[in-house]
Amino acid sequence: MKNEMEVEKIFLQLAKVPGVSKKEAEIAQKVASILEGLGLKVFFDKAGEKIGGETGNLYAFFSGSKNATHLLLNAHLDTVEPTVGLKIKKSRDFLYPATKTILGADDRAGVAVIIATLKRIIEENLPHPNLEIVFTVAEEVGLQGAYNLDFSKIKARKGLVLDGGRGGTIIHRAPTHEKIVAHFKGKAAHAGVEPERGVNAIQAAALGIASLKLGKIDDETTANIGLIKGGRATNIVPEEAWVEGEIRSHSEVKIRQTREKMINSFKEGAKKVRARVAVERKLLYRRFDLPTDSPWAKLVFQAARKAGLRPKFDSTCGGSDTNVFNLHKIETFNIGVGVANPHSKEEKLFLKEMNKAVDWLINICADLAEQ
Repeated sequence: MKNEMEVEKIFLQLAKVPGVSKKEAEIAQKVASILEGLGLKVFFDKAGEKIGGETGNLYAFFSGSKNATHLLLNAHLDTVEPTVGLKIKKSRDFLYPATKTILGADDRAGVAVIIATLKRIIEENLPHPNLEIVFTVAEEVGLQGAYNLDFSKIKARKGLVLDGGRGGTIIHRAPTHEKIVAHFKGKAAHAGVEPERGVNAIQAAALGIASLKLGKIDDETTANIGLIKGGRATNIVPEEAWVEGEIRSHSEVKIRQTREKMINSFKEGAKKVRARVAVERKLLYRRFDLPTDSPWAKLVFQAARKAGLRPKFDSTCGGSDTNVFNLHKIETFNIGVGVANPHSKEEKLFLKEMNKAVDWLINICADLAEQ
């Protein structure tokens, strides 16, 4: 019972500390203070300076037995919305926000599980590998903290990201994500006096969008147009318009095909009204697809079973710091800690699943310590 209350208590401490992306200084100092209280040495990198944020990524290291392997543990510090004024209610099974804010369990629950695991390992002198703990910033705005991580500090070739998800879920597959920005240029003219002298950039954009297939393209691919802006006034033929969208896919071939269709459609829309268009693309993160029959995958799966969870391998169409770690050849799974409905006012944190996530992590550490 004491152990179960511990992780809940830690979460409640963390959830009420504000920390939206790039403004994580307060929550970072809170977590650093807790870690130092456990006897760990902590330090920050320069990621905050690079991305225009308040603070860098937070690192802590905890030595294991001699010749033990290294394990990377990660959760992110930022939330998608402010949690100022957050009040939390508790039902029999879960926590939820009683105010008009998100709960912030994504990803304060992941942070709490890692801290509670460390606390138990230290207090009960449990077996563990060399633990390399990284709490990243600006995850919710394009994994910026992870992309600016100092990987020279990381020795681990195996990793776990604790970032949302229901208990027992093991994300082994996530997509590539690209952002597309199309800038349409027409010609301004008076919309009432001489509209024929103008070239309507908004119309060009609309024609370019109209023929696109959006939403779920197939089981591996999605596409969306999420932002349109342009024009200055209703009596001016708009000279410029911008369209922003995205493509996600588990297939690099399908990413390329969908991108080409989108760009060609924008060009055709511009051509129809004699406008011009320039298209830029930005890679937000690269896909990963880990085997589920590797020794590491089997260890993570069996450790979940021993913790009383019903583990399952799953894929996602979202991204996380897991994408970045796998890009750096650290075999990393994203494991669930009991979070439902993240990024919404209906967010919930299932307490039994969060408690079992601590047991899950302790089991993994014990198994790795024996190798």
